[in-house]
Amino acid sequence: MSHVENKIGELLKKHGRMRHSELKKIVVEQEKMCAKRTFDKTLERMNDSAKIFRNQTAKQVVYYELSDFSFKQDNANKFFELQLKTSKQSLDKFLQYESELTDEQKAEFIFHLYGCIDYLKQMNLLLEALKGSKKSKIISDKIKKDIKDFSIQVTKKCESMMLDVNVNSIIMTKKGREFSFGLARTHKIIDSLQEIKVN
Repeated sequence: MSHVENKIGELLKKHGRMRHSELKKIVVEQEKMCAKRTFDKTLERMNDSAKIFRNQTAKQVVYYELSDFSFKQDNANKFFELQLKTSKQSLDKFLQYESELTDEQKAEFIFHLYGCIDYLKQMNLLLEALKGSKKSKIISDKIKKDIKDFSIQVTKKCESMMLDVNVNSIIMTKKGREFSFGLARTHKIIDSLQEIKVN
């Protein structure tokens, strides 16, 4: 592992998730440990080698914010390329070990894969909403097609798996729990607003 990788690892361990621009500012501009190109290649290599199936993603994968999309033309496409890559890896692992998985494990994979689709679609809608901004860069037609193709592939596979009553029951239990938590949070917001009005 290079000294740059060590530094990035230390920063992520200390601060948790950090923006790409924040990491680059510290490593390249403040510490002057390497050139921008070296930093980008190192970070990309770290992203590619992340042990995403061992719950280490949050420690190694940085995230992008709207300001990143606004100020750098290629960032939107790079973002989707990375997210599609990791999502496809999840699907590949699911297909590879499908016969060995328990119903609970199948449900976890399906729940995650549907989450991947929702996330990609929501990000697509968000970037489309930025069309009016001169600085924004809308994702390429190729990326849009890749998202659509991945969604079709996941939906087709997951729907066939959900014909299993046990698997479907586990997934619906998880979704029901998620719905209940969301409902409780919205009620909390409404209650706090009503308290403000009363006072």
